[in-house]
Amino acid sequence: MGLELKAEEKSILSLFTGDKNQYVIPPYQRPYSWTKKHCKELFDDCFKAFEDKNRDGYFLGNIVLASSLEDKRKLEAIDGQQRLTTLTLLIKALLFFDKNNKKLENSIWELDRRTGERKEPKLQTMIFQDRDAQFLKDALELEFSNQNCEIDKYKDDNFKINICYFYKKLDELNSSDKNKLLDFSDFLLDNISILPIQTQNSDKKMARENALQVFQSINNRGINLSTSDILKARLFSDALGWSESDKFIEQWNLLYSKCEELKYSINDVFSYYKDISDLNLLSKDIDIREFFENKDGEEFFGKKCDKVMNDLFKIVD
Repeated sequence: MGLELKAEEKSILSLFTGDKNQYVIPPYQRPYSWTKKHCKELFDDCFKAFEDKNRDGYFLGNIVLASSLEDKRKLEAIDGQQRLTTLTLLIKALLFFDKNNKKLENSIWELDRRTGERKEPKLQTMIFQDRDAQFLKDALELEFSNQNCEIDKYKDDNFKINICYFYKKLDELNSSDKNKLLDFSDFLLDNISILPIQTQNSDKKMARENALQVFQSINNRGINLSTSDILKARLFSDALGWSESDKFIEQWNLLYSKCEELKYSINDVFSYYKDISDLNLLSKDIDIREFFENKDGEEFFGKKCDKVMNDLFKIVD
């Protein structure tokens, strides 16, 4: 049976406040990496569209999501996590200046229907590298002020650097024209759109399997992810199948730390693994990813995840 897909263009408001409205960035994704440069491009594009009276709106592109009937509310972000995260930061900064806008607030947090109290955030990250989950939480709880938003204070925290960039841009706009800021806030929610491409399956396991298929398919078509990102996804999928995901996460983080200590990349380790495994001299010029994804790499994917990890640790040691 083929993948079940659906796609429908949505405004930012409907994207974040619909029935299925909790987005989960899965563990095999790479950490949040957008810089102030990316945020400037996003903000400038949206604001230019807002000021262009001849335009009805602005399209931000596609994202890819995976869902299951087992847990209808949660959507795994397979592609587009950088935009989803950055939009969440922008909306949080807007809320500081547009405090009575419940639509903004409900785009960041699930609100209790009766009390209006904030419950859990609409965007959650399960990435097990770096500290994305804590950084995102801290950014959404940041008390905005010029002092707290000195970007130089947050050298290794793109979440706070970016949310402070948005705060400063909006503070300038608020100082010059408060009504214009409120109009921009409404424009962002109602007239900026995204096209979610969504895979659907009956249970979480199948949803994850299909998510990884889509993940690989997308990345084989040119999205700039490293070989280690793809192979990490394959290994994580195997760990899920053996109910060993927690063990794999612990091992991968340790491997990552050891590589950093040695000043080698994980891609280097996979390259050495290929050379050790490659007994067929005819395949010596095959790309690493291609090697591990075709029959020449059967030694790699014919083993359980923990045995592959043990081999990788031997190389590092």
